[in-house]
Amino acid sequence: MEAFWSWSIPLFRFRGVPIRAHWTLGLVALFDCMLYFRMGLPWWLAPVLVALLLLSVLLHEGGHALATRAVGGRCSEIMLWALGGYAQCTIPMRAGAHLLTSIMGPLVNVGLWAGSIAVLALFPTIADNGILGLCLAYFAYVNLRLALINAIPCHPLDGGHATTALLWGAVGLHRAVRWTVPIGFVASALVAVYGLYINQIFLVLFGAWLFYVTYTEQRNLRLGSEVVFGLDQGYAYGGKPGGWFAAWRRRREEAHALRLDQEESVEATVLDELLDKVSNQGLPSLTAAERKQLERISKRQRERA
Repeated sequence: MEAFWSWSIPLFRFRGVPIRAHWTLGLVALFDCMLYFRMGLPWWLAPVLVALLLLSVLLHEGGHALATRAVGGRCSEIMLWALGGYAQCTIPMRAGAHLLTSIMGPLVNVGLWAGSIAVLALFPTIADNGILGLCLAYFAYVNLRLALINAIPCHPLDGGHATTALLWGAVGLHRAVRWTVPIGFVASALVAVYGLYINQIFLVLFGAWLFYVTYTEQRNLRLGSEVVFGLDQGYAYGGKPGGWFAAWRRRREEAHALRLDQEESVEATVLDELLDKVSNQGLPSLTAAERKQLERISKRQRERA
């Protein structure tokens, strides 16, 4: 039974990455074709629109795969299935690497949407062409929809991964994973409520599924699972805490401490010279500027004490 549910067929390879289609993809494609046909579209146009949707999903996952390689990871497979696509990636355990990989897919969709809109705006003949204009407008629409859906800050969507990566960089991996849980609950609940408001049962079910995924990961976190939200919690311990924000703050503190040491060293040298002058020639030998300098140094030393 497990082999049946995981069954898929190979399509092609892109830069060494195998692209496969899960069997559920065929059912969804057939359903979409029938839906478009019932909307009154020509029988041959329905498969074209479905192909444009699958192309958008494939390019989205390709963005993840290329970003993974750019940060030093590897993508072993891209699977197209009923709910879209999934890139099986091994990403280095760095907040920046995970952030770039997670946002690259939606950024590809935003670029495709913007490019399609620009073509329609700059070339009226294409927009006025019934079939071509319709296909390009639909291509823009599905890419915008993919970008917006994946921007939801809830796992397993790209927005959830990006949220965790951003928090990881600011407060460290352990806190990031813990804080991602309530964010996911709120985001999934809002999706379901919005679905009820606009009377879209699909969004209600989608929000419920996101809520369940977040609940499952919260349970894994509570039970002490080593992997939560696909991240190895072992990296949350040991070494210096926090991510890039904490590292930036430490660098600032170290630079500030070094600057204070240098200033104290210069002040000590000047103070020794002034005291030697007073010792040898008396206090009246100091100029007005030297007196003020001596007062400032003495005041700062009292404050530091």
